[in-house]
Amino acid sequence: MPNKPVKTNPVDMSVNLGGLHLKNPVCTASGTFGYGSEYKDYFNPALLGAVT
Repeated sequence: MPNKPVKTNPVDMSVNLGGLHLKNPVCTASGTFGYGSEYKDYFNPALLGAVT
């Protein structure tokens, strides 16, 4: 029996940190993630909350 698709509502993961609004709380460090542009072929850096 095939599984039926489950409808879900979008989740708002935005946060405010000291007046800084982020679309989501996922942040990477520039030392471990470069400048972000190095990963653009594998991952869209715009999906991150921040690259610090």
